[in-house]
Amino acid sequence: FREDTDTNPNKTKGVVRVLVTGDSQVDGTVNNNESFPHVLESKLNSGSQTTKFEFLNGGVGSYGPDQYFLFLNKYLFLDPDIYIICIYTGNDFMDSARILEDKNGLNERPEEYFSSLRNCLMLSNGAINQVANQIYYFKTFPQMREKSVKHALELIIKIDNYCKQHNIDFILVFLPTKADVEWQSDGDVLEKVKNCLALSESDLKINRELTQTLIQGVLRNNISFIDFYDPMKNKNVEFYWKKDYHLNNRAHSFIAEKIYEKYYSFFIRSKR
Repeated sequence: FREDTDTNPNKTKGVVRVLVTGDSQVDGTVNNNESFPHVLESKLNSGSQTTKFEFLNGGVGSYGPDQYFLFLNKYLFLDPDIYIICIYTGNDFMDSARILEDKNGLNERPEEYFSSLRNCLMLSNGAINQVANQIYYFKTFPQMREKSVKHALELIIKIDNYCKQHNIDFILVFLPTKADVEWQSDGDVLEKVKNCLALSESDLKINRELTQTLIQGVLRNNISFIDFYDPMKNKNVEFYWKKDYHLNNRAHSFIAEKIYEKYYSFFIRSKR
């Protein structure tokens, strides 16, 4: 876990244990105490006189929807009261597609597919890995869009049902990309990446469209979620590091604040 001390497998009596996971955006390119799970933990512990909280940050770089279920199953012995998973909308859908291709066979890449990506990586590793790689994939293989969203939704429903079976509350968090909410903060680089991969304005909407389709499925299944696209869009502040397009410490603090505002009563009335 992204903790400064070892985790005691035995939960302290009277403490609400919250297990959090996601990919590198949650793993964090910030100090452990600056990640949103720990900022939220501090806010809740400061705001409650009766209930105390322990957040465990289990974000791991390159995780995707398939790992989010396996992660909970692996650490079920820690007896979490609440499980939070963060869907990073810039590459988690491609993670689903990767699993589907592993199972069903690879889609044949055009000859220039990887060379184009390698050339564009020289412009910005972060913009490619955290934004454009997924867009380029689904532009090239549009038939994988619906399949990947369906796969992700099936896993989220599986997690929700698993949580209910084990008396665990479940919250889903959707994290947008830098390009979706603050294009202007690194516009020159993003324009170069866009041109390098020959992406159209319509292509640039792919990540958000995939997210909206998944959210519709989440709503149909009455799963609790918070989407950070609108709260973070066009706020005239930078929420992502320019070097790697990961959430910066300002973003982690902002995310913690918004989750606190929406779910304070939910946390306080937790069953334990």
